[in-house]
Amino acid sequence: KVLKDPEVGRRGYAQGVHVSGGYYILGGLYTSGACIEWFRENIGAGLDYEALAEEGAAVSPGSLGVYFLPHLRTANPGYDDPYSRATFVGLTFDARRGALYRALLEGLAYEARYSLDTLLPYLSDTRIERIVATGGGTRNPLLMRIKASVYNHPLRVVSIDEATALGAAMLAGLGAGVYADVGAAVQSVRYTTALVEPEPTAAAFYAKAYERVYRELYPSVRTIHRVIGTLKE
Repeated sequence: KVLKDPEVGRRGYAQGVHVSGGYYILGGLYTSGACIEWFRENIGAGLDYEALAEEGAAVSPGSLGVYFLPHLRTANPGYDDPYSRATFVGLTFDARRGALYRALLEGLAYEARYSLDTLLPYLSDTRIERIVATGGGTRNPLLMRIKASVYNHPLRVVSIDEATALGAAMLAGLGAGVYADVGAAVQSVRYTTALVEPEPTAAAFYAKAYERVYRELYPSVRTIHRVIGTLKE
């Protein structure tokens, strides 16, 4: 059904009519892959993604107490704040590049969960039957493991890198009469699915860290970010 509460739009979520009937609602991170690329270029000294992943995987969940708020461009859906900025907190001398990289990935996972948690109260059915991961982020196994544990829900990773482009092509084929219906279009695509299960110990830690730290992170820096955004020389 259509969500008529204007607060849904103000929080950054978009909705529309789906081609097969019904409606969809959309809300995602504006700078998920861009955060990783920014880190690789500016902190990772140009290391390849595999090398960064090895460094991050060597660090325990929690990243030695470092947390990352992934608002490099603006706040993501769930928030309503164009002044928000990205933030690392909890830095110590022990926090080297691997800890910072893992903190960044954990921040992306926490943020995605927050975006979902904020949306669910507006829906009539809040059950989560399955979570599917597509796109470039699926090439990062460490990120997929972290997300599954932060969600505390199995993550189905689909072997389609450019899922958005593929979906657009399928809909174009449907409109042009190449496919009889959406089901036929889906059946024409060949792909594999890998199931990533939550890691129990990590999931237990992330559940506490999400509630006690991450959900308090944005409110704790909101005012100073607004001052930074409005400060004039």
